[in-house]
Amino acid sequence: MIILTNGDSWTQGDHPAQDINWEAEKNIEWYDVPIDFGNKEYTPDPKLSKKFYDSEVWPKVLGRQLYNLNSKIKVVNGGRLGSSNSSICRRTVNLFKDIRTSTDEPIFAIIGWSSKYRNDIFTRQTQADGTPVFYRDQLRPSKWKQDYVHDLTERSFTEDFILNVLFLQNFFYINSIDYLFFNCFDYIREEAYLESFIDKSKWVDNTYNVAHFEKYILKQTNCDWSSENEYFITGHPRDNAHTLWGNFLTDYIKKNYEFYKVNYI
Repeated sequence: MIILTNGDSWTQGDHPAQDINWEAEKNIEWYDVPIDFGNKEYTPDPKLSKKFYDSEVWPKVLGRQLYNLNSKIKVVNGGRLGSSNSSICRRTVNLFKDIRTSTDEPIFAIIGWSSKYRNDIFTRQTQADGTPVFYRDQLRPSKWKQDYVHDLTERSFTEDFILNVLFLQNFFYINSIDYLFFNCFDYIREEAYLESFIDKSKWVDNTYNVAHFEKYILKQTNCDWSSENEYFITGHPRDNAHTLWGNFLTDYIKKNYEFYKVNYI
């Protein structure tokens, strides 16, 4: 079985929360970081995909424990720092297609959703010869406080997030992929018109109104993710926080799923 994980920096890692190793190479048989993160728009750089390969991010922590339970399990970590939720959707579908070109093994997906306030845009840059080049970029509000995001804009961000969730939820359904969703550090703060379509049974603790990763680490450590401390720096979880979350997900999967018990041929 392939465990396909995806998300943003809280899945791939981020410096200085994780140590960069530009010389890292794949040396674990059950763990892989795709060279392009499922992003087909750019020429892949092998060093970018492997720079946090040696870090104890949660997909590796989870994968190690599941592999010890069933040596036929492999983990693909498609997390890419800075990702919007639409990027997570797009790259997950691409990674699924990549996997299917080489194997028909069952796939189990784990998605750590990013902030609903991140929106993909295109920016224009001019080359030395004056030729314009367009790049996919991202627009983020400078403040997440309620004094910035009000009424219609908040509802718009929320519904865009739900549409991304529904897209991936239904994509997994029609392709017979079991999965688990959680929020890394953002969540739905108010009722939304479309949220009744979300399958809550596929979310950690059956809720999408919680910043699961963040909340769990704060509960376990009593520390603030917005300040530098033993578990967080620059708003990102360090390896020990990833380890706590990876252990939690392992226990959650063992309690609620049984795919790791099956010896797939």
